Amino acid sequence: MSDVDSDIENLIPLVTHNVPDNHLDISNMVTEKYQYKIIKNTSQLIKSDVWSTFGFPSKLQNGKHHAISGFVSCSNCYKTLSYDGSTKYMKKHKCLDLNVSISIEKNTCLLIIDKYMGKKVIIQKHDKEKLQEKIVLWSCLSIRPFTIVEDPGFTEVVKEAITLGQKYYGDINVENLITTAKTIGNNVHPIAEDYRRALKPILISQADAGCLCIIPDLWSDKGGFNLYILLSGGIGYRISNAFIGTVLKAYSYHYPLELSVEDIWVVITQGVGIHLNENAEKYRQFFVSHEGKKVLVVAVDDLVISIDERVSKGNLTIPAIYWPKAVRRMGDLIKANIKVDLATVITQPFSQTTTVQQAVFDACLMDTVKNYFDYRFSILCGIPQVTLVARSTSFACTKTQRERSRKSGHYLMVENSL
Repeated sequence: MSDVDSDIENLIPLVTHNVPDNHLDISNMVTEKYQYKIIKNTSQLIKSDVWSTFGFPSKLQNGKHHAISGFVSCSNCYKTLSYDGSTKYMKKHKCLDLNVSISIEKNTCLLIIDKYMGKKVIIQKHDKEKLQEKIVLWSCLSIRPFTIVEDPGFTEVVKEAITLGQKYYGDINVENLITTAKTIGNNVHPIAEDYRRALKPILISQADAGCLCIIPDLWSDKGGFNLYILLSGGIGYRISNAFIGTVLKAYSYHYPLELSVEDIWVVITQGVGIHLNENAEKYRQFFVSHEGKKVLVVAVDDLVISIDERVSKGNLTIPAIYWPKAVRRMGDLIKANIKVDLATVITQPFSQTTTVQQAVFDACLMDTVKNYFDYRFSILCGIPQVTLVARSTSFACTKTQRERSRKSGHYLMVENSL
């Protein structure tokens, strides 16, 4: 076996033994066929079909073939190319199209990398201007930012398109080549998983070596309600904990940070809640006597905020219920249905605790024991009075119609409807 790492497709071969430069002479690979061997790329992540023709040249040393770093060889003609992790020059090799073996002269000179790079193509000015015009029209008609041409991804797409144009001859149907937006969307997750699997061993090795660096990139949505963090792995995460999000934002943007004892206490109670919710059945006997969830109902009819009061404050988005008092009542009900006085421990205010902070304490209590209780707030609805608008003559007509219905045999139907 060789020292070729097979974790990813285009990894440069690793060499554990020094190989002299004259081993790069491809004439030796023909005349000394027992000393040299082409090793296939055995990576499971191979995507390019060029690897069916190419492999890694190796030198026999101490009874074992060792890959020669920085080169690949054609298994048909033994032509050797410089290799830096990209397959684009391998795709241009003639054996891929002809699929025949090409003989090589024994006196082939030493490999010169520049020889296999090919001559640089000079693009005519009018061709560049034509492409420029297409991009301008695309940006204007589809309202795309001009900076899209500077995006590395755009450059990679253009490179791949040029490579395909060199590989296939004739008129290429662009409509068949470009996939739909739905197909792109469906492939985001599978491709992301492939990259994560390839990245995982690298991150683990860096962490084991003590050289893993995580640089947080923080941003928020347009409404400013949700914070997100991007780690060095390129994966974005929503920060659900407001306290952690605040600390990270202050750290990332060098903002001064002011914390109150209430802030610290909320974090502590949330930690208690997480632990209790993850081990609800384990601690059930210590907190409650019932099985399953007990329904707790709090009447809040007297806590309704009138429309006039909401309008007077200039904002109809104000809740129709005074929730600080509502959750306080629910906290008292929880206290009455729990063995341990956890309610007092969690909801006990500090010297400068505000109404809003107190409501947060009560909400934390509800979250902590949510596996033992279901919470409901009830409002009794009803019609305070009914006003019937009509003249006295209208009621007289109703009475007359009733008598007529009685004579016509529809008396019971009329009586029941009234």
